[in-house]
Amino acid sequence: ETGQPMRRKIELLTSRHGGIEWRSTTKLPLRDSEERIIGTTGISRPLPDSVESLPGPYRAFGEIVELARKHLSERISVADIARESGMSIATLERRFKEHIQVSPSSFLSQLRISRACDLLRDTPLNMTEIAIECGYESPAAFSRAFRRETNESPSGYRASSRG
Repeated sequence: ETGQPMRRKIELLTSRHGGIEWRSTTKLPLRDSEERIIGTTGISRPLPDSVESLPGPYRAFGEIVELARKHLSERISVADIARESGMSIATLERRFKEHIQVSPSSFLSQLRISRACDLLRDTPLNMTEIAIECGYESPAAFSRAFRRETNESPSGYRASSRG
């Protein structure tokens, strides 16, 4: 928007089904012969998968993300994350909006579905085991959430992802 290059911006990228990872992103404006911006070019590189490798301002948020990942099967909630992180729910909401532009509850949903996709694709676990591993209260709740987020059933996803 500003026309200025963005160099090595640290971002936590999430995808609906593909996962969550820290990346370093650089974007540069492309200009025509009259110096008008006509597009952008850039590169995004994954960062090592450890919180300690993140620059200082991102390390605390990285620890929040790791807390959620680590306790996913325990049905961790937004309130649990706020309490464990030593902040109010409102502060946690602001941090999530600042870093990844989604609410903590949306992030938890994305994290659960991402984990479920990995388990459906890469393991022989049954639906009950996957539901428990991803922090759902029942296989039916897991199936409803999965269908809502992906527009397909967990078994349909498993079949299509295994080709």
